[in-house]
Amino acid sequence: MQIEELTAEQVAKQARDRAYQEYQETKRPKVERLPNARQNFSAAATAVTKQGLNNVGDYDSNFLAVQQKLEQELRQPMSIENLVRVLSDGSVEGLAPHPNADELHLEKEQEERTQLIQIIAEDWSSDEHARSVKQTQLERPDITLDNLRQQVNAIRERQRLYAMSPAQIRQENAAKRAAQQASPKPIHVARELAGQEYPTMPETIWHAGKEIPLDSKFMRQCSGEQLRTLIKKYGDVQIVARVRQNRAPQVFGE
Repeated sequence: MQIEELTAEQVAKQARDRAYQEYQETKRPKVERLPNARQNFSAAATAVTKQGLNNVGDYDSNFLAVQQKLEQELRQPMSIENLVRVLSDGSVEGLAPHPNADELHLEKEQEERTQLIQIIAEDWSSDEHARSVKQTQLERPDITLDNLRQQVNAIRERQRLYAMSPAQIRQENAAKRAAQQASPKPIHVARELAGQEYPTMPETIWHAGKEIPLDSKFMRQCSGEQLRTLIKKYGDVQIVARVRQNRAPQVFGE
């Protein structure tokens, strides 16, 4: 068998190629091999399925497919953060679904309901018994999750307004009026509404068949729709001022 001898130029070229390959390997980022990669995948698959971001089962086949995507293609470690991102963006196709996806969704909704009910009850009263009664009322099956979300949004809006100074509220109102004036208004809306002045808010109103004081207690306990109606009629400044004061209710005669 005849062995072909390499020329000096070919030997030099092979040496250069090997050196270049070794140089490229040193530049290529090394992937951190996490010892708990499998546990991280299990937690990430359950989390994205529970949150409704994707439907991924905790199977070895899914784990190996995601591992190839992260470690070999993206050159990234199998951290929880990276796993959630890859599982959520749908970049790995053909993953087997989670067998208990529906149960996880219901569990997530129940956790959210519990959290929302606690927020509403704590805002309702500082008395423990009153909060317990309110929680029982909110746990009725006819109280929807969307209704609870709306109530919490109203509470957070009140808290936001309460934390603002009168100057900040005036600045916000001015910005809203400027935005309304800049945008085209429907024909049925009077043009002077954008700059209207609010009437003085009374001390009491007639509500549910009886006279109710418009005090800080009422402002904290009224529904989101009632709060929006009051703000629209009397303006943010008067609402916040009333919330911050504990005035004695006076009879208001029309």
